[in-house]
Amino acid sequence: MRKQILESDIIRTAMTLAWPVMLSNAFQTVYNLTDAFWLGKVGPEAVAAPSIAWPIIFLLISLSGGFGIAGLALGNFGAAILSLVLLSKSNWQQKIIE
Repeated sequence: MRKQILESDIIRTAMTLAWPVMLSNAFQTVYNLTDAFWLGKVGPEAVAAPSIAWPIIFLLISLSGGFGIAGLALGNFGAAILSLVLLSKSNWQQKIIE
């Protein structure tokens, strides 16, 4: 794939890489149109409800993702600090033994 990306036709390569995203977007559009069609049969409030709820849902998704990434970063930072502390203790103990 690397050779294809670097050496072949740019249009063909772009289409090869982009078709899964284009297919996913097409499915999402069909889903949204179907959702709007059936909600439109219920009433205007039903059509407006997902539009009103989406910012709240997106905020919660963003916060949970942010806290998850922060936890991973802090865990890695804590592991690095711990390894430095353990390394310094082992060097300190070795100097006393010598």
